[in-house]
Parts: sequence; C-alpha cells; structure tokens
Amino acid sequence: MSKVDAVVYGLEGLKNRIDSIGIRAEWASDEDAKARGATRMLRTTDPDGLAVEIVDGTASHAPYSKPDHDLGYRTGELGVGHFTLQAEDLDATERFYVEALGMHVTDYNDLDLVPGFRVKVAFLRANRRHHSIGLASLRVRTARRLNHFFLEVADHHAVGRQFERVREAGIPIAHEVGVHPNDELCSVAGIEAAGLGAQL
Repeated sequence: MSKVDAVVYGLEGLKNRIDSIGIRAEWASDEDAKARGATRMLRTTDPDGLAVEIVDGTASHAPYSKPDHDLGYRTGELGVGHFTLQAEDLDATERFYVEALGMHVTDYNDLDLVPGFRVKVAFLRANRRHHSIGLASLRVRTARRLNHFFLEVADHHAVGRQFERVREAGIPIAHEVGVHPNDELCSVAGIEAAGLGAQL
C-alpha cells in the first residue's frame, strides 16, 4: 500500500476497497494488532493463499540488538527493502496487489533461470523505491512462497564487505556482486540452509 493510498483510504476505506472487488478482509483482534505494535490491523489473503496483514502503523516493543558488524541497514520512509514472492497465477496476484492494496507496477522482467525455464517477474512499488514487492511467475505450487528478501546497506563498499562475510561463512552464493538491470542497485545474494534467498 502506498502512503497516498493510506492517507486517502485509511484502514476503513481500504477494507471497503478490498471488499468491493470481491476479496474478503477482516479486522484482526486487538490482541493480534497489539502484538504487531499496531492499533488496528486488517487481514486478507492473496490469490495464492498468502496471508496479508495491513496495519495503521507499527512500533516495535523489542529492543534493537546491534548485529556483530558496523555496516547497518537503511530503512526510513522507503521501508525495509523488498521481497519477492513466487506466484502460481501472476496476473491474478498482480491484480490483487494493485487493485486491492493500491500498489503500482514499475516494470517487468523476463528471466531464464535455467535453459528452457523462463520466469516473468512483475515489480511493484509502494513508494519511491523501484520495487517493494517482486512477483515471479511459477506455475507449480511450492511449499514456500517467499523467494528472497532484500535489505539495503549504506553503499557498494558495504555490499562488498557483506559478500566477504557471506563467503567466509560458507553460505552458498546465489548471485555474486553485480548490478540489477532495472533499478541499477549493486547487490549480492546468498542462500540460507532452507533455500531462502537473502539479498543485500
């Protein structure tokens, strides 16, 4: 959801918007909202069955634990970064995030993951960041929808230092240091034990 949509619709208006296109949205309990650091929270589900929670703002009650390095992560008004989901029905999933939640399409990319296996990715934004969510077409349902998440660091020097940390830890590298063709960010991606990608 973009900031503009949040201001224009509010949670009540956003619930009406979601309901109006035939998708069920329900209010979460006060207890569940409070657990997210929010006053109120809506719950709905995307076309592939992924639970989506929308809050009116968050305030973490957990103390921040400094990582064992001084590289830091950027968040601020652009949010934490992005995540990419695998979508069995890309068109329906894109419509949900655009029409129901008010996100905007930035662009598309076609990728050959392996010879003969082509994937289309839709990049959606909720603010000035090139994309907040990536949706990758995958016609086969998998147990895990989340493909990878991205955290922004201060600069390309930090990317290089993180790459060295990942390599020294023996974590498999999905993509070595390189530049994205669409948002021109320099990044590196590793894969944790369960196969989830982490990109910096």
